[in-house]
Amino acid sequence: MNVACWHHVMTDVIVVALGDFSHGIKKQCNGLERGNLELNGKPMTLQMLKDCWEKGPDASGTEGSIMLFRGITREAFEKNSKNRMNVSLAAKVQSNSMVQIMKLYGSMNEKCTEETYESLIEHCTKTNEWADVMNNSRHKGCVPIDDPNHEHCYQLLSYASYHFKWKSQAEAVAEETGRDVYLPVTTYEDIIWTCLGVVITARKLLTKFPLAPDGTKNNIVQRNHGTDDCEMLFCKSRNKNPNADAINTNHAVSGSVDTKVMNDMAASTRSNNKRSNEFNSSLLKGSKVQRKKFDNNK
Repeated sequence: MNVACWHHVMTDVIVVALGDFSHGIKKQCNGLERGNLELNGKPMTLQMLKDCWEKGPDASGTEGSIMLFRGITREAFEKNSKNRMNVSLAAKVQSNSMVQIMKLYGSMNEKCTEETYESLIEHCTKTNEWADVMNNSRHKGCVPIDDPNHEHCYQLLSYASYHFKWKSQAEAVAEETGRDVYLPVTTYEDIIWTCLGVVITARKLLTKFPLAPDGTKNNIVQRNHGTDDCEMLFCKSRNKNPNADAINTNHAVSGSVDTKVMNDMAASTRSNNKRSNEFNSSLLKGSKVQRKKFDNNK
């Protein structure tokens, strides 16, 4: 797979492929849900995580009760067409909180042994670090990359190496047994492009332009990587009607954006005089709609 290439017209310019972190972490969660993943001979499934979580007190808690691991709810394990698109839920089931849950309650799962969770613990630990680096989680010691040899560059390379080794191991298993125990190739590409794309960008740009005009160090803000205003708009239209199908979601888009903006956008596409309008991305972004959660066990 290609990660970067020389520009076909401009000299000494590299074009870098950048994957989308949000899609990468969601697609890994979808892989856990499918239940075919295996690493170092041990299974890795979303059902195993759910079984472990259900051994803790959070699974039987009532609404408003104190939770040990707030944020990890039943919704994170019981997937539907909508919450599969939720980046936050995908990140939480592959987080350090999930690692703590496995270490606390893994031995209580009668369906498997405590050692069965070793590969899942490794995966969640590494993926949690990847998410922290890509989100600039300052409270966890992660900051924008401001140096070609920044620690975060090596952490991203380490995560890419983890997936390369896992994929190589899975290819050997497939050749020997015919079983597919790894993620789809498009997911692998998203992960590698995200990791190596950021590192190459940092190595090239921060080497060439280390300082800003005011004398401060230039940096790369990883959390802006993969920002998609159109997807934010789509999310807002879905929040207006959580039971909508694809058609009704499309109908709700026009109602989620200021009428004048929609009219101006339509007018610019119909113009024959080469007129073009510019639109601030904030006009397309949709705010989050808070909804009350219910315990599915009740």
